[in-house]
This record gives sequence, C-alpha cells and structure tokens, in this order.
Amino acid sequence: MGWLYEAERKGTPWFAYIVVSCWNDREYSRRFCPFPKKQLFFFKDHAFSIYLDEDEVGECSSEMINRIKSRAFDYKAWMEKASHGADEVAHRLKGITGLRDLPDRGLTALADDCVGLISVIITHTHLVRVTNKKALEELRRLLPATIKDREEAVAILSSTDRPSFFAEYEEELCRLGPDATQGQLRYMRQKWEWITVGYADEAPLSIEKIKDDLAHCRKVDKGTIRKQREAILAKAGLSAYGQELAFTLSDMCFLKDHLRRRLQQAMFYSRPIFEEVAKRLHVSRVELMSLFPHEMRQALLEGKVEPGKLARKILLFRIDNGKWDIYEGREAEDRFNALVNIQLVDEVHGTVAYAGKARGRVVVIRTSGDMVKAGEGIVIVSPMTTPELMPVLKKAVAIVTDEGGLTSHAAIVSREFGLPCIVGTRIATKIFHDGDMVEVDAEMGVVRKV
Repeated sequence: MGWLYEAERKGTPWFAYIVVSCWNDREYSRRFCPFPKKQLFFFKDHAFSIYLDEDEVGECSSEMINRIKSRAFDYKAWMEKASHGADEVAHRLKGITGLRDLPDRGLTALADDCVGLISVIITHTHLVRVTNKKALEELRRLLPATIKDREEAVAILSSTDRPSFFAEYEEELCRLGPDATQGQLRYMRQKWEWITVGYADEAPLSIEKIKDDLAHCRKVDKGTIRKQREAILAKAGLSAYGQELAFTLSDMCFLKDHLRRRLQQAMFYSRPIFEEVAKRLHVSRVELMSLFPHEMRQALLEGKVEPGKLARKILLFRIDNGKWDIYEGREAEDRFNALVNIQLVDEVHGTVAYAGKARGRVVVIRTSGDMVKAGEGIVIVSPMTTPELMPVLKKAVAIVTDEGGLTSHAAIVSREFGLPCIVGTRIATKIFHDGDMVEVDAEMGVVRKV
C-alpha cells in the first residue's frame, strides 16, 4: 500500500477534527460516494496534511465514474443539491444574534449546530475529490491523437468560464479604481469581509488590505478560456459522453470554488459564537480552537477546560476502516515520519495546470503570515493556494503546489492570470526552500533547481 498525498489545509485542531469526521461519514459514503478507508491526517504548524490509500483512491474514483457513465448517479442533481445546501448553511449562520443572552446549554447547542452546518459543506468536498481523479484520466484518454498537447487540452476543458469569487472581488476593485472614497471602501469591507477568513483564524478583510489590493488589482478575462474550450471541443470531435464528461469537470471546478466561498462565509459568520464560548471559558479564541468539538461542548457544560488541550501543536489521526487512532506531540510526528517516507531530489514532477516556462527565486508560502516574504518576480511554492494568498500570487511568475489537480484553486488562478503553473507535485514544499533558483517548465510538468 502507498500513501497518496491529497491535500494540505491551514486550520486549527477543531477544524481538522471536523474534516476527519466528515470524510468518515459512513452514511454519506453509502448513499453518495465511496471513500478510502485508510487515511492519515497530520497536523503541525497550524496546518494539516492529508494522505489517502493510493489503491483505494483509484478504486473509489473508478466506481464513481462508472456510476456517472451508467446514469446510476445523477451528478447534476447532486451538484445542485450540494450548492443549495451550502447556500443555506451560510444564510443560517449569518442570521445568528443574541448570543450573550443564551444560557450555557443554549450556547452549547448552538455551537453543536454550527459544527453540523459546516459539516454539510465539508462532506460534499470528498465526492468532488474522489470523482475528479479518474474523470480527468478518462477525459485525457478520450481525446484523439489530433490533439497534440493533451495536458493543456484537459486543463482548459476542465476549467470553468465562470469567475471565481476572488475574480469577482478583483473585478469590483478594478471598477472602483485607485480613487475610491471612504464610503466605497467601507462598502467593500462590509460586502467582502469574509474573503480573507479561512480555517486557521485568519483576520477579516480590513480597509488597509482593500487599499493594498486596489493598488495591484487585475481584471480576469474569462472570455479567453471560453474560446479556448470551444476551439478544443470543435477540434476533438468528442462523443456525447466525452463532451458531457468535459462539462461535468467544468461544473465541478466551479462547484469547488462555490463550496469554498460558502465555507469561508460560514467560518466568518460563526466567529461570534466561538468568541462568546471563549469569553465564558476565560480563554482566547485561538486557544479554544485547539479543542475538538466534543471537548468544547464538555468544557462549556462543566465551565472549565483541561489546560493541556489548549496548546496542541502536533497531531496525527490514523483512520483504518472506521477505527480512529489519535496521537499527539512527539509520538504523532515519529509515527507520521515512519509511515510517510519522502526522498530528497533536485526536481519534482506534477500536472500542468497552465502551460509556459519561467525562472525565479522560490518563496515557500504555507500560511498568510508568509506573504511578507514575497517580492516581485517570484516562484510561489505552496502546499496549496487559497484566496487569502491572492496578493502574492499576483506578484509571481509561476505557481507550484504540492496538492491539487486541474480544478484546484491554483489551477483556476493560473489560467485566470496566465501564470505557468504545475500542481500535484506532492513534495515541492519539502524539496525547495526560500531563495532557491528554479526553472518551472510547465510544458513538461517539471520544476528543477538551476
């Protein structure tokens, strides 16, 4: 058995626990999508990396493609349901008020409800991840020999020509221009305050941040992607099934962005709930989010917190057919290193998300706090890109990520801004370090030190 690097997420122990729970929801797996039974979730430095059993990922992905192909699973109906469900979650959390007047049990119930609502969005993401893998392989196989650059063709066909939520924000900034009034700035903050809030207690959007974004905003031309997709479809002569698969992947790309939008909004709208819980327990919100959901519930009902749980730094969740093993501290790191062996090399390979070549100095970006290291003309190397990293991505000459496929955030952004991009390298952040000079060959899918 081999471990397939799947993703890295900046977050808190509280959020990591919810992701593990959602991705092991047996009822969801039974009704909608099988999921690998062997998983590793390693948490360190405010981020958790996810590894899945490689053979099981392939089996689950193949099963989903067969279901879609045979019409046993209505993917369109599921996407619509997932989208509307995420909309409802954000709407419900946005309307919460009167927290100070709630008794402890009422606040406990509300915090539990919040976990349940956020879980609705997270659970849907595992179907997208599982299905995406084989769907891209299937589309690549269906392309005729007349299509010379299959990787680029697959990248374009699986793109969405609908703007990402960050592209919408950029478009609105560009319309305002550098002479925006204070009233316009306040309106932008009120409308988009959630856009910088991820899963690791990031600060909401500020007026200062909007001013900086105004100075560097770039319009996104989705018309180019639309024309490229139409040209490839006309040349490829795909069967009805092949065309449907291409449009499904494109819809999936947009759905991932939409789920991310609603999840960030949900995290932002739920902040007052956990601020009130932290206040009653006499701890900071950062400390509070070191607790797992059931520990938070117990602490609020008992009026006290076990001090040792407020400073969790390293965690390993090992899942095997529904059985959880959770390790902390040095034991967690030792077990993880023993399970996942990474060999050091001078070059890495990945999937071309947007073609091109570039050279530059590496800046490794793991959290939004790393953005202070970034200058102009850099190669961003990151476990994954997220919307809060957009200010530095716009300064880059190329993007390289450990995680992701052709519908990942990095892939979408690279095509929107025309940046050479290689995703899914698995180990780029382990191989390259700040200041390394690298060549990004996003024709061949190789990043090498020079």
